[in-house]
Parts: sequence; structure tokens; C-alpha cells
Amino acid sequence: SDKRFSFNFTASNNNGALVATESAIDLLSYLTLMKQNRHDWCMVNGVSLTGIYKPREDTLLKLLSNPEMATLLKALAKNL
Repeated sequence: SDKRFSFNFTASNNNGALVATESAIDLLSYLTLMKQNRHDWCMVNGVSLTGIYKPREDTLLKLLSNPEMATLLKALAKNL
């Protein structure tokens, strides 16, 4: 696994999308909500950004460097 990220989850069948969250607990919460709403949470690729709530664009582009990833969902908090 890539130690630059604190937590990641690889989908059982890649759908070409990646969910990026601030922290591991945010990603786990996202997956839990998917499951509770009867969505197939095993189809989600996810990565936590280890507390970076405003990542640089080049960081996000690196996440999408895998040719199989076409969509990035940024699930980040709006801290004021």
C-alpha cells in the first residue's frame, strides 16, 4: 500500500471513480452512508488525504494518474 495516504479502499470492481476525503474516519463514514442507503459501497475507490482539507491541484491530479480513474469526487469539509 502507498504510505503517503493514511487510508485507502479499492473497489472490488473498478467503476472509474475515486472519492477523496480529508481523513480516514471521513472515508469510513462515506462508505457507511453508502451502505445504509443501499448503495454498493464495495464499488467505491476511496482515499483519505491525511488531514489536508484544501489539497493542491497537482496532488489531486496524482490521484487520478491511474488511467482507470476518470472521475474524482472531493468529499472535503468546508471549515471556516
